[in-house]
This record gives sequence, structure tokens and C-alpha cells, in this order.
Amino acid sequence: MLKELTKFHHQQVVVNTYNDEELVKRDGIWFEKIVEDNGYLHFVKEGSVILSIKVEGKELKKEPVFKNFYTVNEHTQRIEIYFP
Repeated sequence: MLKELTKFHHQQVVVNTYNDEELVKRDGIWFEKIVEDNGYLHFVKEGSVILSIKVEGKELKKEPVFKNFYTVNEHTQRIEIYFP
């Protein structure tokens, strides 16, 4: 599944973070590429990591709700990753 995410490049991503079903953070960024490294997804722009998401030990799955919509789940925390 991680390799599938690295196919996205030169576009926008929206990342929503929930704790106990409550939205606690929302990021919308433009990135050039996604790099998988040591259990993290790194969103890179101009050679610098601008956002990292830890995925090691968490459930990562593609959701059928929207095209290009993924979630990272661990206990009561959920991170939604959407490529519009």
C-alpha cells in the first residue's frame, strides 16, 4: 500500500487528523513527491520534507468513499489522506 502512495507527485494533498472522531488538525499542501522511509511517509517539496506521517505499526488502507482517499488508523486516532 505504501508503494501505491508514492505514485502521487506534483500535486496537492489534504491531511485530516482525528482523535476520538474529533478533527484536531487539517493540512493542505502542495508537494513534489512522496518518499517512504523507516515507517514514515514524507511529503517533499524543493528537496525538503514539509510533512511526515508515521505509518509503521498502523493500519493503512484505501477507502472506497472517494478516489485517491486513504486512512491511517491506530486506536482512537485516524489520519485521512486525500489527493483531490
